[in-house]
Amino acid sequence: MATLTPTVSLSSLTLLSGLLKLDTSAQIDYTFSDAVADTVSITGSPTDILGTGHLVNKYVYVKNNDTTNYLKLRDNASNMWGLIEAGKWGFFTIPSGTGLKFESSAGTISIDYIIFDAS
Repeated sequence: MATLTPTVSLSSLTLLSGLLKLDTSAQIDYTFSDAVADTVSITGSPTDILGTGHLVNKYVYVKNNDTTNYLKLRDNASNMWGLIEAGKWGFFTIPSGTGLKFESSAGTISIDYIIFDAS
């Protein structure tokens, strides 16, 4: 087993609508037992990345290496639930028994991803 310690920090020097300021950091330790990493080329058709047969939650890191097109995030039924803009990244949880598919908004894009098994 190993420990993954992601840290996210959000801050703004200017006022945000409805908030006086935004300045927060969060660091959470996740224990994981296995990880799979790959760099893949994604097209405009949904590509299966994670099937529905897993019995534990998965933590997923994704980096969109494209400079123009965004990455669509879809569930096993191909419903779009999120996106990663060009040059950006995301870190999220996929519940046990839920699939994950990637799809390019246009053209072929390169994606780096890591899937961690939660323990």
